[in-house]
Amino acid sequence: MRCCVSPAEKAIKEREKPLKRLVRENGITEMDPEDPEVEAIKWSALKEINAKSCDLLNYIPVQVLSASQQEVSGILYRLEIEVAQSTALKRLVNHDQLKKNTCDRKKDGKRFVYSVKIWSKPEENFEEVVIQKVRKVKLTSAR
Repeated sequence: MRCCVSPAEKAIKEREKPLKRLVRENGITEMDPEDPEVEAIKWSALKEINAKSCDLLNYIPVQVLSASQQEVSGILYRLEIEVAQSTALKRLVNHDQLKKNTCDRKKDGKRFVYSVKIWSKPEENFEEVVIQKVRKVKLTSAR
């Protein structure tokens, strides 16, 4: 049993930051939806959602409901994201413009929750995005 801590050990412990991420037994790490890494992943997901939707308007992110990552052969990200119709037409506003500029949500526009899996292997320049619409978000009217 040790009765004292060396100054080096003490300095290391003071520099350590508390983990923002919770690791589950199966190797899945919960991520903070506000994390800048999640922000980048969110836009990759949105690019695929807009590409596959038959809507004339682009969808924009409302919020990331949950996010996690798992190390596999690369990293498998899982997001649950709420999206809403914007006022931006797809034929006039591309993904990069949508990402750079703030677009307004369409009043009473459609809103959905999507489950998204992004398998990323940066060292191989590989990314696979799988989206699944989970549910439509019902609009509530204020009276």
